[in-house]
Amino acid sequence: MAHGTEVVSERTGVVYTVHLAAAHLDHDPWNPEPRLAALCPSCHGRYDYSWQEWQRWLELEQLRHRLWVDAYVYGEE
Repeated sequence: MAHGTEVVSERTGVVYTVHLAAAHLDHDPWNPEPRLAALCPSCHGRYDYSWQEWQRWLELEQLRHRLWVDAYVYGEE
């Protein structure tokens, strides 16, 4: 599907114009040689959301381990 293509919604039957967005596959917009994908806004949102969920899980795991180590090393509870 190309940017600016008119399509009919399968769900509603409404005709709309497709607008694509560049998604940074490495999630690094400052990369001088980025890996990009042209995605519709819905797919772009899903792609970014799944990465953000992974980042939040990782931060919580790191905090959990830090608290466990502190409790073990310093006897804190």
